[in-house]
Amino acid sequence: MKLYHYTPLHNYSALLQSSGITPGDVAMPNGKLGLKHAVSLTKSKQPNLTGIPTGKRLPDDVFLRLQELGSPWDAHELIGGIAHQRDHSAVRFRVDIPPGPHLVSAREFYKTNPKILVGLEVAAVSPYGTAHMTESELDQHIDHSASKIGKIAKDWWYYVGMIPLSFIDEVCMRQPQGFYKSVPLPAELVHARQH
Repeated sequence: MKLYHYTPLHNYSALLQSSGITPGDVAMPNGKLGLKHAVSLTKSKQPNLTGIPTGKRLPDDVFLRLQELGSPWDAHELIGGIAHQRDHSAVRFRVDIPPGPHLVSAREFYKTNPKILVGLEVAAVSPYGTAHMTESELDQHIDHSASKIGKIAKDWWYYVGMIPLSFIDEVCMRQPQGFYKSVPLPAELVHARQH
């Protein structure tokens, strides 16, 4: 199955020196955080509606509220003195994953607790997530986005474990205009795919 994984630009060279795409932290069906549990994947060729931070400028009120709530500083950066999300979408990998027990759809992953998946979808359709929202703002946001909830997670997948470099068959870099452009596969990936 062809799926996409987005990552920050600074992760790209480190990945090429590693054995593969390492698992990240994911919300588990039991409501806890699964540390280094799975690689998040999507069928979407664009990071919109995936919950992936894209480096957007944060409005001052959102940034101040996130600071008040103790949001981790590494989730944001100052560019020219203005707060932005950290960009986790500069590089897009296309991975070709064979069927097997490691690959699971988000719907299947959360089938025992679908409320968690709904919460992830609600956060994904907000331009800045939901951590900065009051309870009434969150209720308003849920009402406003009700038509999207239940539809976007159909494109979300998890790979439990590390994705080997040999599964990566395309690398694209986001251009200043916002579209992704394929770049030649680096020697490390070519080598991994040949062995």
